Amino acid sequence: VEALWERLRRRRLLALIGPSGAGKTSFLRAGVIPARPEGWGAIVATPGRSPMNGLAQALAPEVAGDAEAVKELLRFDDPDVAVGLLGRWRHGVHEALLVVDQFEELFTLNSQETQARLAQLLGRLAEEAGLHVLLSLRDDFLIRCHEHEALAPVFTADLTPLLALRGDGLRRALVEP
Repeated sequence: VEALWERLRRRRLLALIGPSGAGKTSFLRAGVIPARPEGWGAIVATPGRSPMNGLAQALAPEVAGDAEAVKELLRFDDPDVAVGLLGRWRHGVHEALLVVDQFEELFTLNSQETQARLAQLLGRLAEEAGLHVLLSLRDDFLIRCHEHEALAPVFTADLTPLLALRGDGLRRALVEP
């Protein structure tokens, strides 16, 4: 968790990769998100069959007190609106982390057009809106990110592999909490 946060502080677009069943979602939700530094906001979304809707739903509780932002959520399919809203949320916190968990769903459940739109949006969020974007995906889908130029920084950054726990690590994960 500490090593990943060190990388997140230095980079805007990262990938957490591991085999199916390694515990990536648990690692994120029980480890990374609760350990976020003071002043960091965080939202977690999954692509599903409608990635833009999933992202809007993840953002909705964060902007619930802002009537104008809630109204704008209805137009979240427009990438400029999405960048604006997420940028607005980001400016309300010291730093902001967007976790896109189960990112392989983008490739398994969506058209090429949808894949390209979300990839481009995520790149813009990291560059224009100042968000730190963490993609969590199965290792067998990592190379699919290379098909989208906006996700290229994932390959130049430090990849964070999460392997299945064994031995002492597994024992610690079960006993310490």
